[in-house]
Amino acid sequence: FRVRHDGQIERLQISKSSGDEELDKAAIDIMQKAQPLPTIPDRMQAERVDGELPINFGVRNFSGGSSTATCER
Repeated sequence: FRVRHDGQIERLQISKSSGDEELDKAAIDIMQKAQPLPTIPDRMQAERVDGELPINFGVRNFSGGSSTATCER
């Protein structure tokens, strides 16, 4: 996902499908309903932040790692 400075999501996509269309849609809905996200602090001097957020719907063998993020000026 990509978040603008004001906390609004600019781009949102599933990078790895759960294999279930309804769960993928629920993940998108979670992110859309979370808007606005916190604003990007001015000290970061970034207009947008890209991030990745693993969402686990109770699958016991989850092997996701930590999320990564990058900033764009």
